[in-house]
Amino acid sequence: MSPCRVEIVHWVAESLCLYEVIKDRGFQCLMKTGHPGYYLPHPSTVSWDVKVVFANAQNQIAKMLQVSQVFSGQCTTI
Repeated sequence: MSPCRVEIVHWVAESLCLYEVIKDRGFQCLMKTGHPGYYLPHPSTVSWDVKVVFANAQNQIAKMLQVSQVFSGQCTTI
């Protein structure tokens, strides 16, 4: 995933915006300022990217919790 797509995911998630904001003319003008040829991903691509980022974060948190339980003696198996 490109750094710009990551930032779009970050912005959409933090702003609680709908993926359709990608089609908004004002948003497109803002994103293309200084880079008129920049390709904006389709809203369904942004939706997929959000799901991927969420799944990765969920897995990382699960791993941290497993390690935390092992070190605190609460877990008998890994």
